[in-house]
Amino acid sequence: MFKSNDLAFFKLEEEDLDNLLKLKQESWGTTHNVTIANRDDQDRWFALLDQNVHSPRNLVLIARHYNGAGAKVGIFKITNVDYISRTADTAWDIFADHRGKGLGKKIVAGGSHFCLDILNLRRLTAEILSINEASLKCACAAGYLYEGTKRQLTHKNGEFLDSQVWGLLTSEFLGVKPN
Repeated sequence: MFKSNDLAFFKLEEEDLDNLLKLKQESWGTTHNVTIANRDDQDRWFALLDQNVHSPRNLVLIARHYNGAGAKVGIFKITNVDYISRTADTAWDIFADHRGKGLGKKIVAGGSHFCLDILNLRRLTAEILSINEASLKCACAAGYLYEGTKRQLTHKNGEFLDSQVWGLLTSEFLGVKPN
């Protein structure tokens, strides 16, 4: 367990897969390509997620309230970890019944804190669809800086959407580090 900003972060467990599948079904319109369509696909994905527990290349953290109730509020994804260059890609999402409460900013700050302090990474990258205003605000609040746009990268609902690239360096995060 890793604690930050009144949230506790736990590694994704098999018992979380139903919630994760529901989350993917709720938020597919504002996220990049979602390839997992059903529970069987998700079970296969989970089995292959990352067998290397000592230096994983991919991690999914579940964020819970740290107030005793322990309600699951969202996820923070860490992918393509490069331990030589000390970099990783990040993404996040909030369970529908917890959106609009400021928890996204806490999840992004806490998940980034985990990456930079615990995994000893020095750079994080996030790609966010330009229509996903909530995630853009979360990235900005956690100290991520806008680096550019991949124009018309993803096709959703009959239109091509831009993907914005945001980056965070350890030195930039020090000013907004969560408690």
